[in-house]
Parts: sequence; C-alpha cells; structure tokens
Amino acid sequence: FTPDGNTAVLGSGVNAALWVFVNAGEAAAVTQPATNITTTSATLNGTATPGGESASISIQYSTRPDMANPINAVLSTGANPLQPGSGTLTYSSHITGLTVGTTYYYRISSKSNLITINGATQSFSTLPLPPTITSFSPMTAPAGTRITITGTNLGRLTGASFGGIQSTIYLGNSETSAVAYVPDTGSSGDLMVTTPGGTATLSGF
Repeated sequence: FTPDGNTAVLGSGVNAALWVFVNAGEAAAVTQPATNITTTSATLNGTATPGGESASISIQYSTRPDMANPINAVLSTGANPLQPGSGTLTYSSHITGLTVGTTYYYRISSKSNLITINGATQSFSTLPLPPTITSFSPMTAPAGTRITITGTNLGRLTGASFGGIQSTIYLGNSETSAVAYVPDTGSSGDLMVTTPGGTATLSGF
C-alpha cells in the first residue's frame, strides 16, 4: 500500500497488478417518517450523507413489505446527484394517486459507482374515508337496546355515542352497516360514530 492507503501493488515486474481504492467515506441513507398523509397522498422523507464520490438519490415506495419492484418517486427537495463534501442533505417526495386506507412501504436509497445504500424500510397507511350515517333503527329505545346503523365507511368503527354518552358495545359489521347498544345510563340526542377516518353524526335519537 501507498502511505495514504489508497493504492496497492500485488506482485512485481511486468506481472504486477495495481489496485486503486476509493474511500467511500461515511456515506449513509436514513429513511425518515412520512408526513402530510391524506386519503390519497403523502410526503416521503429521508436524509443522505455523501461518501467519497457522487451518488444518485432516490425515494422508493411499494405496497409490498419486501419492496419488490418499487416505484421511484419524483424528488421534491434535495440536490441530486449528491456530491462529496456537501454534508448531510434532506430529501422528500410528495406522492399522489394512492389508494384509500392502504399500507405503503418506502425507503431512501443512495447509489454510487462503489456501493448502494438503502435506508431502513418504513411504512405508513393512507387515511380511510370518513364515515356517514344515513339512518338508524329503532329511533327510540331504552338502555341496553341494540341499534342498527346504516351508512358508509362503517367497517372500522372505533366508537359510538348517544346524546354524548359513549356506548360500551359497538361493532362495524360491514362498510355500510354497524351496531351499537344504548348506554346503561340511557340518553337522547345525536347519534355519533367514530372511525379512523373521522366522525359522523345524525340527530333524532
């Protein structure tokens, strides 16, 4: 090796082989949490640190945990290619056209002539659509009565209340039907349901 450790000679004379090593430095790629998540869009984030040569930066996403056949998102921020000596830079990509209520996987990747570094795979889920209530039956009932609720996006029910009093028993049977039991204390007023997509209220109970 030469004193700088970058060149080595194997053998001697005409049969000697010259090896030149390029220092990759502290190259790194770190996937950051997704932000601005909606029903059909999200912003994917990451940081990249250069090594000894320029690197092409990409943010990839997929619906598969193994990141098979990922889509390369269009970068919104961050210099590309990443140049040596530029320090750690922040990258992001705002993606649209996603499927409602779906889990996506993503990572940042740094690729140079020497090495490809993939950041850890992270995931996020697009928001489900908010629920709606079109009707419920019966419209009047004593405590402990089962109430059938019809509407949309009710399959992931996380709560129900009658006149502001929380029901302790509720279930989303399907996207268009749910049930909730009138609280033991009994109440009248608005019927409200809650899902990960939001809340819906219908008066008349």
